[in-house]
Amino acid sequence: MSPGISDAAPPDSPPRMTPDESLPAPTYRAGTLVYTRAGLFSLFFWLLAGDFVFSLMDTVEPRLLPLILKQYGATNEQIAIIVTSIAAAMNSIVNPIVSYRSDRTQTRWGRRRPYLAVATPFLAIFLALTPFAPEILHALLKVSLIGSLLHMSPVAPILLMFGTLVVLYQIFNMVIGSIYYYILRDVVPLPQLGKMTSLFRVFGYIAAFVFNFWIFGRAERHSREIFVGISLCYAIGFLLMCWKVKEGRYEHVEDTVKEGHGLGRVIRNYFKESFGPPIYRWVYATRVFALSSASAGTFAVFFARDQLHLDLDTVGRLAAWPILFCLPLAYPFGVLLDRWGAIRSLGLTVGLMIVSNALGYLFIQDRTSLLIFSILITSAGFIFNIAQSVFLQTMFHPDRIGQLSSANAVLAALVGIALGPLCGALLDRTKDYRLVYLWPVCFCIATGYSLYRVSQHWHNCGGPGNYQPPLGESYFARP
Repeated sequence: MSPGISDAAPPDSPPRMTPDESLPAPTYRAGTLVYTRAGLFSLFFWLLAGDFVFSLMDTVEPRLLPLILKQYGATNEQIAIIVTSIAAAMNSIVNPIVSYRSDRTQTRWGRRRPYLAVATPFLAIFLALTPFAPEILHALLKVSLIGSLLHMSPVAPILLMFGTLVVLYQIFNMVIGSIYYYILRDVVPLPQLGKMTSLFRVFGYIAAFVFNFWIFGRAERHSREIFVGISLCYAIGFLLMCWKVKEGRYEHVEDTVKEGHGLGRVIRNYFKESFGPPIYRWVYATRVFALSSASAGTFAVFFARDQLHLDLDTVGRLAAWPILFCLPLAYPFGVLLDRWGAIRSLGLTVGLMIVSNALGYLFIQDRTSLLIFSILITSAGFIFNIAQSVFLQTMFHPDRIGQLSSANAVLAALVGIALGPLCGALLDRTKDYRLVYLWPVCFCIATGYSLYRVSQHWHNCGGPGNYQPPLGESYFARP
């Protein structure tokens, strides 16, 4: 047990209080976990360390793989399929399974950490192997049957090899990406959640700055070293985080659907709890539109390189500097989140996203204007992402956060499977990468409307200070 942390609170203790008035001050409670100030600091340190290496790892594939695929003749549509659609497809398969099971898992190590610890080594291995696809393909072609099958494919064998490695990587990445953020809601005291999520984004953006400023410019010459080195750092750092962060005990909440047995009952329960309450359906719509607004980001590097004619080292540094402007925004926005609430704060950031991207579409013409509007867009996106994260964690029922988040993720994945290639095909047809700024404007407008509908149902469920997340309402409840 880490110093300053106890999970020995009685079962009937108030589930979420901070500070805990029944214990010597200052203490903080998250479920059965009770923290001293030192224990809370230790929790934040290890969660943030895990987030830093996770964010660094998660930057590699979407930033470097499109460049590698271009070298092997991939079209924008093929790049979108490999980089975004495969991830979306794996998310729609893996996320519901592990999320549903982790909500109901009872082990001495908790309900989240066992999944994170098992998936981490496999994720690191397949990410490290990705740039070695040509050598792996060369070895497989020596097997006559495999070689014959690969040559019969209408898709170039090398792209199939990259796609296979990405599938294997994304299977385990979706386990981590799904469950890692649930652990925040389980172990962080609720009144500290906005500040913690803001700090998460700070460390994620610091990782992005490190990658863009010092690593991205070397991508064409040292891609293999980058993939392998970051994979190793991630595996070590994330496993340390899994060891140091402790989970408490969880109350068992009965399933809404008790009739029947086996897979059929599980599916009926999943759909009734996840899609029955109308507020959740609008939360899903809000999140889907918000994620869709970012689906054009894969191609932003080509706008800077091919239309503004900047080299990759310059592109990386121009992407890094705006991050420094975001960092001072994190803590004040976290305080605002805890004071205003997630709905109002997210509405503010949606408006900022619309305005900043629209101005970028109209006025980016050269290196200087790219830097200026990148600062505005990155800053808006920074607080937008913080607000989204807290929004989901405060809207969903705390004992079903994994299951409900997975339902949200499946819908987003299904939309992402179509939108990635659609965006790539649009850019192939128009040859105008400037559209990567207009794309998020359209989807953020839809995000704003969905958020308005969430607000209506939120007030019906208790509103400020009295919100009671529903569970298992009728499918036909009025949306």
